[in-house]
Amino acid sequence: SVTKLADAKNHGMIFFIDYSGSMRYDLPNVLNHTLNLVFFCKAVGIPFEVYGFTNPQTEHETMQAEDINHRQISVAYTSVFELLNSTMKKGDYDLACRQLRAQSFLFFSPQNPRRGGFMPMASCYEQLWGTPLYETIIVAHELVKRFKQKHRVQKMNTIFLTDGDGGGFAFGQNRAGAEHCKKDVTTRVPYRARINGRQVDLMRGNPSFNYAALIENLRITCGTTAIGFFISTSRSQIKQSAINALRHTKGNEIKDWAPAAEKVNSLLSQLRKNKCMMIPNGFSFDEYFIISGGDLKLDDDTTTS
Repeated sequence: SVTKLADAKNHGMIFFIDYSGSMRYDLPNVLNHTLNLVFFCKAVGIPFEVYGFTNPQTEHETMQAEDINHRQISVAYTSVFELLNSTMKKGDYDLACRQLRAQSFLFFSPQNPRRGGFMPMASCYEQLWGTPLYETIIVAHELVKRFKQKHRVQKMNTIFLTDGDGGGFAFGQNRAGAEHCKKDVTTRVPYRARINGRQVDLMRGNPSFNYAALIENLRITCGTTAIGFFISTSRSQIKQSAINALRHTKGNEIKDWAPAAEKVNSLLSQLRKNKCMMIPNGFSFDEYFIISGGDLKLDDDTTTS
């Protein structure tokens, strides 16, 4: 059955969850929150898919960078793996939910001697490694497009949850005449990529610029609402992320650091009070949330009579 919500449109949701090593303390609670959202979607008939992303550690499972040309962005070391979806058979869905719940419990347990980067009851794809955030956004273009076509979604929501920034892009290698090529020592060199039929201006050495450009392209070409969540327990990291989010909004208009820092200072009281700060259009998301990590446990509402 298809459930129509108040705006009479068919909704759909895709989640992308950071499985990097630094998520080891927050991931158990994140998985529990994700399961709550999944149960809600399942109950009201909203189609969904949940993915994790990290760097794969098994070479035989990846496409090596030298297999593509030097004008292509490499996703050889990017692993985007599906955890749950709304069309799974009931037995598979129930098993996947139980295993994710068990992972969150066992991983959080102080008795787990390998808590640093080891996910119990998990495949080799689910181990905690790096944060290929920008490559995952590129992959998300195709996944969102397929999802919308499959479920005929009118109101699409794409959610990214991470606790860190991605690194620079890797490109294929140009071996032809390499001995005659001068080494490129520049970092802030603009270049263009065609992603999902639209030209995207990117910049070497400016990850925040690329983050905003890719999210904007995802929103435009896939017709989706994009929501970002950033988790951190570091006050300096929270402040830096908020400043970068303000400086890189829709349209990639880079604002000066000083006014962005002043604005962030005025929002810190909101973070202290609510454990959360929302920056409209930050990094070109429709809404960008910064969450204070370490306080993500689920609380059951209780009533007394």
